[in-house]
Amino acid sequence: LLYKMEADGYLWGQMADRFLGGSGEMWIHEPDSKLSKLVNKNTQFEAFFNDNKMKFETLLKSSIKAGYIDISKINIQVPKLEFFPKIIGDELTLYAAIGGTQGSKVILKNFCTYPSKDGGLEYSSKLRFEIYDDFGVDDSDVNGNLLKTLALTSMWSLQHLKTTWPNKQAKPFVNKIIVERDISGKIFV
Repeated sequence: LLYKMEADGYLWGQMADRFLGGSGEMWIHEPDSKLSKLVNKNTQFEAFFNDNKMKFETLLKSSIKAGYIDISKINIQVPKLEFFPKIIGDELTLYAAIGGTQGSKVILKNFCTYPSKDGGLEYSSKLRFEIYDDFGVDDSDVNGNLLKTLALTSMWSLQHLKTTWPNKQAKPFVNKIIVERDISGKIFV
């Protein structure tokens, strides 16, 4: 497991270093970062993206039927994302590095529309997903699943028992993972 994580650009090691370093500062992963790229190509995220694209098109159609497009009224509610491994590989890295998220938001960028020759309305835009994850361990992480408990007990102790590693208190931090995807389509009202 650790070998696979090291092969993924030392992502797990970087997260452990940040946790043990004790700064508690947010780590922003831009779209071209290793973690953002892993999320972007993940099958669970792909399903999440497709669902949000359909929601966006439904909201866009409703707005057009009302006689105008008011992008500020198009609000996509984002559920909590869970990255559970189905296969060994990138999904396992995401599970170890993120597991489940604590919050997300979707931002519409560069939205434009133009009429199509067949009477529809074509659109193009970029969806920006900002996904937030707390890299730390709470009581729920060490209760229940025995394998998970064994793996996270040391991390929980470092964070909660006021021990030092070396000379620093381990602190959780927030990962802000940014994924952007272009979208386009044609709708008929």
